[in-house]
Amino acid sequence: MIEALGDLLRRRRRGSATGDPRLFSFARGLALGALVGAAIAGSTVWSRRRRRG
Repeated sequence: MIEALGDLLRRRRRGSATGDPRLFSFARGLALGALVGAAIAGSTVWSRRRRRG
């Protein structure tokens, strides 16, 4: 997924002279949000498993 976002950013930047820095910021925020969400979900699953066993 992150690689696909990087490809999208590279294609967008080639198409315009300066590129849109907001697009890069959005992609970075999206990737960070996904990582934080995965960490929270993993932590929840891990704590539930520890309580059961």
